[in-house]
Amino acid sequence: MSIDLSKLSAKELFELAQHKEKEEQDAAERQGKLDEFKDKRKAMISEHKNILLLTDKKIRDMQKQREKLASDQEQALAELDKEIGTLGGGTAKKTAKPVAASSSGGGDEKLKSTIRQIMNKRPYISSSLLKEKLEGYDIKPSDFQRDLERWINSGWLQNKGKGNYALGKKI
Repeated sequence: MSIDLSKLSAKELFELAQHKEKEEQDAAERQGKLDEFKDKRKAMISEHKNILLLTDKKIRDMQKQREKLASDQEQALAELDKEIGTLGGGTAKKTAKPVAASSSGGGDEKLKSTIRQIMNKRPYISSSLLKEKLEGYDIKPSDFQRDLERWINSGWLQNKGKGNYALGKKI
């Protein structure tokens, strides 16, 4: 809409100018608030990312500390087993008879208990490492892959990627 300024009175021109100035001030205030909110948003995102990075670092540090504690415990137990062996008492690993564990026999609960004990030291484990750790307890699963599949189906274990497993919710 165009207005012929030559036909307006001085008072109308003054009111029109004031109205235009008010609109420009409102637009400037809106732009200022918009910029302020954008800056706040950017700062919040940056702060959130920094907090996540710090949290991830703390988690990694705690996992390293946990692994070190587990390693120290295993080392201390190995030293004690060695001392027991030198004194003629044998070791827990050497005196235990190998158990062939499978879902068909009664060794399933012992196998699950031992797996729980191994898994409590880590968030997940590969099937090959788990089998190796079980052999350290003198447990030799007869059909380990079938047992793993059965435990995944029952929810006792969770598949965490190719060949990696974690304890499930039905422990």
